[in-house]
Amino acid sequence: MIRIWRYLIFVAVLTLVSSVSAPRSADAAVVSIFKPFGGKVAMWLPEAPGCAVFTAAVCAATLGTICPTVEQLEVAPPNGGTFGILRIDGLTIPGLTYIYQKYFYEAPAVNVVGLSINLCDVCGTADKVPLVSSICKTNAVKKIVGKVCDFVSSSCPVGNLIYKLGTGGIPSL
Repeated sequence: MIRIWRYLIFVAVLTLVSSVSAPRSADAAVVSIFKPFGGKVAMWLPEAPGCAVFTAAVCAATLGTICPTVEQLEVAPPNGGTFGILRIDGLTIPGLTYIYQKYFYEAPAVNVVGLSINLCDVCGTADKVPLVSSICKTNAVKKIVGKVCDFVSSSCPVGNLIYKLGTGGIPSL
């Protein structure tokens, strides 16, 4: 039961952080915890192999009531990388993930652009974003983020989750 509450607190904190500290306009002089990316889709997997242990543990701990998945999206240069899309029971978390033209990002060679958030570094940017600073002062938040990141950071793209994702339309080969 304690694990369920930790997970729910973790999701609530991330939703709050992402909704309040997201950049509102292009000319705003705001330090952001979001990182831009863009390029052609190199590969998409419906479930990131490195996250399977984490997602299965959460599903088991909640007795099947909360079953998260992390999709894996690999984007080629110029500004690519490996990114994750967090879903709970098949749905993205409102306020944490915005996907535009969602049916095209799964196809290879589609141009994508967006913003990602490094969950493992959220509290590391606390001195730059006032709201994050106040949230990260709570030891429970630091511990939850730390435990999740220690457990899956090297093999699961939870450290590079997609905040916003848009596509260039029909795949270009």
